[in-house]
Amino acid sequence: MYTKYKSVFILPILLYSGVIYYLSNQSKLPMPDLGIFSWDKLLHFSAYFIYGILMQIAVIGAASKKTQKNQIFIVILLSSLYAVSDEIHQSFVPGRDADIFDVLADLFGALTSLLLYSRIKQIVERKFT
Repeated sequence: MYTKYKSVFILPILLYSGVIYYLSNQSKLPMPDLGIFSWDKLLHFSAYFIYGILMQIAVIGAASKKTQKNQIFIVILLSSLYAVSDEIHQSFVPGRDADIFDVLADLFGALTSLLLYSRIKQIVERKFT
């Protein structure tokens, strides 16, 4: 959409994807033990809420005119694929495992971020038009 600014829109999601990959590659993350309350799902939700926002910015800013109508679908698809690939990646990391409930927390976070879609679109379009 904004050809000369594409890297401005895409770079944050690429960097954040790298952060998620790095953290997923750790055998054990330092998290406090709170008994029955699990920080794990809250962290997954929060991480992918941010991921969803950054993915929206990338898709809105870098999408061609042909894909503008499908931006929400593209955000959902790409976020889902990364969430699933993240869990598959974790299954190969010693001390980690793949968990369908982590994927669901990821997806719920990314889907929840779509509640901000119209506002994010307004901001991106106002700043770069």
